[in-house]
Amino acid sequence: METIGYARWWNTVLLPTVRERHRVAKCAMIIDNSSTDDVENMADDVEIFFLPPNTTAVSQPMDAGVIAVLERRYRRRLSAIVVQRFPVPLDPPPRPK
Repeated sequence: METIGYARWWNTVLLPTVRERHRVAKCAMIIDNSSTDDVENMADDVEIFFLPPNTTAVSQPMDAGVIAVLERRYRRRLSAIVVQRFPVPLDPPPRPK
């Protein structure tokens, strides 16, 4: 993420979400040791922990599992929204005799 985009995401997405969900609890954010992660955006209620160098390959299988679960949930919710908004009557029309 570019620095401006990261700062914007940090301030408009991450911090409001953390504060809404966890109120007074302090949260941990675990990130890899990438030079693109800007840690100048600090907050008292979010503590940043860096993974040691060269451990990304070890955590990749876990990432794949987490991403697969999120994709399934997203598709299920999106399908439910589409079905709810689809203009089809719930009762089938009467059959002619």
